[in-house]
This record gives sequence, structure tokens and C-alpha cells, in this order.
Amino acid sequence: MNGIGLKSFLLIQDDSRDDIFDVLKGIAIIFVIMGHCNVGPLRAFIFSFHMPLFFFITGYFLKIRPLNKEMLLSLKRLIVPYIFSSVCVLVIIVIRNCLKNAWFDTSYIKGFVVKFLLGFKGDSAPDWIDGTIMTFWFVWAMFWGRCMVVVLIGKIRSMKVLCVLFIILGLLGNFLGENYFIPYCIPLGLSAAGFIYVGYLLNQYKLLESINAIKFFPFLGICWLYSWWQGGIDIALFWYPSGYVFGLLGALGAFFAMFKLANVFYCKDSLFCNVIHFWGRYSLVVYCVHAMDENLNNWSFFTANCYIPIEYRDIFLVLTRLLITFVFALILLKIKPLRERVFQIRAEL
Repeated sequence: MNGIGLKSFLLIQDDSRDDIFDVLKGIAIIFVIMGHCNVGPLRAFIFSFHMPLFFFITGYFLKIRPLNKEMLLSLKRLIVPYIFSSVCVLVIIVIRNCLKNAWFDTSYIKGFVVKFLLGFKGDSAPDWIDGTIMTFWFVWAMFWGRCMVVVLIGKIRSMKVLCVLFIILGLLGNFLGENYFIPYCIPLGLSAAGFIYVGYLLNQYKLLESINAIKFFPFLGICWLYSWWQGGIDIALFWYPSGYVFGLLGALGAFFAMFKLANVFYCKDSLFCNVIHFWGRYSLVVYCVHAMDENLNNWSFFTANCYIPIEYRDIFLVLTRLLITFVFALILLKIKPLRERVFQIRAEL
């Protein structure tokens, strides 16, 4: 496929979408994969903003609707892909066991089924559950976060009260996730709700477009640098070394900076920009493929066994996992029933 053909293939014709936000999601999902490759020097930078970007953008486009409608919509868009991806991983594990003549050893499979049925991700796990759902936590956190924001905004009109309440919920989520066994990533949803609400405020007050909002950037930039210097944040591990509020404000500073840079440098005629845009447009599909990869493969073990020199392992992991994720995401998107019924994507590819 030549360069022109590839650009045409990657360019999404959808005038109802804002290309800049898709580009931001594309940048974020690439950094998610890089972050899971343990790229030491870049880890703190990546973890200072990569997951919050998704929550900010979700909040920015969030519509306040009745809870039952929001839950139904989020179930279709988030939990159905989670169920599909979980089943895919289980099927692959069963096939692997059969090929290894270990089909009679069902202990690992039982542990897998239990943890995915409970959607567990937290620090306090009972002995009868084998591990966590790992990267899939994001889907559940987004589901609960959206629902909580919709409910609270619908009930409470005061922005000040809501800000305080979401900070309290974020801190409560971290406490519960670290100390109690709670299924379906509800504590992570509590933590994510504050980021989603901030994204909602950005749209309500048009802060991304407002010239006056630029006066807040020096403060947010300092928060970002401080959070970065502290090692970033890890929502999945309830880890906020600079504090929940400073971590959120720091990620917001990164979001502002990247939004402005994307507006300056994005070009529809650029192949590079079209690739990033493609990753962002289908970021949930890409994320699910990456989450399946995380649950199935031990890449550190693989690189060690292949005798890849230590100095090249990081770049090898990043390029290999980006390529594999991209290819398998394309395969899923090419299967129309999966694209439309599982991932709720109507666009033709």
C-alpha cells in the first residue's frame, strides 16, 4: 500500500468529531503501551498524564442524562467490549493448556474466570481470588466514573460543592482500594470521577478555547512538573505521590499543553498525524487488544529468552507491542459484527 493509499485508509471521514481530541487519545494510547513496556527514563513523564487524558476527554463530551440511560449506554460501549475481551483471553488460555497437554489443570482457568467475573483490581485480594484483571481496570473505572458524575451533577448544582465532593470521593476511592476487597473496580471509579468532572467543567466553561484560561497555565504547568518530578501518578495502583489533588492538577496542566500543541502541529495531510488520529479514533479497540496482550504474554520473559541485549530491550518491546496491537486492532475492526455490535462503531473501514 503506497503512502497516499495508506493516508486515505487511515483518514476517518466523520465531520461530527473533533480531530484534535482523537489525536490526543491517540497520543495517550501509544503512551499507555509504552508505559507498560517499563521504559524507565520515560515512566514518570508518561504516568503524569496518560490515563487522566482519557478521563478528561470523556468528561469533556459527557452528556448529563438519566442514570438508567447512562448505565445502558455505558454497558454497551464499555462492559460489552470487556466481556468480549475477557472471553477471548479465556479461550486462548484454554487452547494453550490443551496444546501443552495441561487441559486437566483447571486451577489457573478457575482463578481467571473468578477474577474477571468479579472485575477485581485492587491491593487487598482474598486468598480465593487469583490476581487481578490488570489493564482492564480502566473499562470498569470509566463505567462507574461516568455514572457517578452524571448522578451528582444531576442532583447538585453548586460547582464548589461538587468539586469538594469529587475530591472526597477520590480520596475515599484510594482508601477503599488499598484496604478492602471491592469488586468491579468501584474504588477506581471513585478516583476517576474527579478527572471526568474536571473534563466536564472544561467544556462547560469553554476553558480550552478561552484566552483568559491561559492565566491558569503557569500554575498548572508547575503542578505538572511537580507531579512528573514525584514520579507521576498511577490511578490503577492508587498511587499519588504528590497527592490526589496535585496529581489531578498536574495531569490537567499536561492536558492543556498537549491540546495547544496538537492544535498548532496537527495537519490532516500528514501521514503521521493520520496514524495518530486513527489510534485515537479507535482507542477503545486498541486498548482492549493491549489489555488482552497484557493478560496473556510475559514480554520480559520473552526478551530475556530471545537473548535480546539489555540496551535494546525497551525499544524492541515498544515497537513490537505497538505493531502487534495495531495489527490485531485492525483485524477486529475489519470484522463488521464485532465492530458494530461489540465496539459500537458504525463507520466503514
